[in-house]
Amino acid sequence: MIGDFDVDPIAGHLVLWCRSISGETSLRITEPSGEIIGEVPPEFLPHHPRWAPDGLRLTFSGNDGRIGVYDLSQDSTTIVYEDRSRQAGFSQWSPDGKAFVFSAYQRPVNEMSERRPPDIFHFTLENGKLDRLTALENAVDRFPYWSPSGDLIAFHRQNLEEFKKPMRVYLIDRNHDREWALLPKANKQRFGRFAWSPDGNWFSLHEDDSNGGVVRVVDPAGRDSGWTWEEGPVQEGAFSRLTDRLLCILPDELVWVQFPEGRIESRIKLESGVSVAQNLTWYQIAFGAGSDTVFFLGTDHKIYRWDESEECTVVAEHTEYIPSFRLEEFTVRASDGLALPAQRLIPASPREVAVLYVHGGPGETLERNDSWALGLVNKGFEVVRVAYRGSTGFGDELYQASTGLWGVTDVQDVIDCGLYWQQQFGMGRKIALFGNSYGGFLSLLALTDSSSPFVGGIATCAATSLHVMRHHHDKALPRDPKEREIALKERSLMTRANHIKRPILLFHGALDTVAATSDIQRVEKSINDSGGDCSLVVFGDDTHSLAKHREKIYERAIQFSEKCLLTGKGEI
Repeated sequence: MIGDFDVDPIAGHLVLWCRSISGETSLRITEPSGEIIGEVPPEFLPHHPRWAPDGLRLTFSGNDGRIGVYDLSQDSTTIVYEDRSRQAGFSQWSPDGKAFVFSAYQRPVNEMSERRPPDIFHFTLENGKLDRLTALENAVDRFPYWSPSGDLIAFHRQNLEEFKKPMRVYLIDRNHDREWALLPKANKQRFGRFAWSPDGNWFSLHEDDSNGGVVRVVDPAGRDSGWTWEEGPVQEGAFSRLTDRLLCILPDELVWVQFPEGRIESRIKLESGVSVAQNLTWYQIAFGAGSDTVFFLGTDHKIYRWDESEECTVVAEHTEYIPSFRLEEFTVRASDGLALPAQRLIPASPREVAVLYVHGGPGETLERNDSWALGLVNKGFEVVRVAYRGSTGFGDELYQASTGLWGVTDVQDVIDCGLYWQQQFGMGRKIALFGNSYGGFLSLLALTDSSSPFVGGIATCAATSLHVMRHHHDKALPRDPKEREIALKERSLMTRANHIKRPILLFHGALDTVAATSDIQRVEKSINDSGGDCSLVVFGDDTHSLAKHREKIYERAIQFSEKCLLTGKGEI
């Protein structure tokens, strides 16, 4: 599937971030016609590609914390920044193409080690000079973007000492060594790739309000609001690179608006069931070379092109083998009565042991192209999935239902789904857990409960405690400081792993930045020292995605289900 993309501003080449069901990621460079002319291979673990202003180079972030540059003329890739103490990402070119900015955070040493949040850095390509632009110990600074002149850099900041930690827009003036909040007392704010007007005099941002949010256009110098979209729900406003027009992205349409008059010039309804996709850096759009042609990534993982004189057309999609399965949707009634959407992905000849796959997050949804879920189906497992509370995509009630109770009510949702499957669909078959990232954390906590129906569990890239999710603490934990400290301890695998008595298989990448290797080793030791049965596999060259070793993981998962879960015979 395609998860990110960019269009080169000179010749219109596309770069597509593609991920297979094996978990491997690569960058595919194509002509506007679709002909493939280059690639950044999976060994670089590439993410977040962005073209340089000259259209000949692109930068990308590796999932291992490195930053690379691909040269189109040479069809070659070079790592230009690597610091094993930092996890760097979201690199953006300067307007002159001589430098880039990125955000990076300190890698964890263990569960309780000091975890410095992300800061913004400036890197000069010619001499490798690195400058730290922000340095607050209690602020999360991410997603930097240059102004057209290169004088200012916008970024998102969350103050970790502020309740609910709303994200706000800040600006850095490198020439005068200062920074300031664009709208200091506003609600939660976001901005996307094309927030700056072509002359740099205006800045577009999205601000939350009681109706879902508005797009404001603000003067960065005077902080005055120059224009606000007032026609229904809007997700982002993106300035044209050429004219004083703003592209407003709505849930089901795109609208070109003349700025500052507010006159609607053109609009188009999106294909039924398709919206503009978003990721951490906001909505996925780009503009054509020397034009206002709009390119966007749809929620169906296809790249669309909209010229105002034409309809939307698909210009790129990443097709690969997808295992066949029957999808059955059902609803689980949780212990407290909350309705939980759930699914069964059933291959033609499912294995004896079904798998309840617990997705990561926090806050992810039941992604239809989840590579772990599809990989398990491809290996013959019936995959059960549940939108535990805190998941997105099923309304605000479900999303907010876990507030203050992460590691408690969402764990119970996983158990309730397993019990429901056992009663309604199991027909004497067994079910195991397979959790990834935060889902691995929930899976292991579920297995500390002796009443859970699972015969064992596999966890990949598992978080070991909520300590590592500091910027989520206001949603995850009680507000009272004393209660918060108690909850952190009670909901930690460091405290509770000794209660797990069923077979466990753990997979971990030594370059993981969510859980340190020493932490996952402590979990393994705690289980085994208390009479449990836990095996740990650490891949020294892999990261939180474990993209390099998926086939080995699936092979071990099959062995685990057949030998350990079915026969109960020790470690394999």
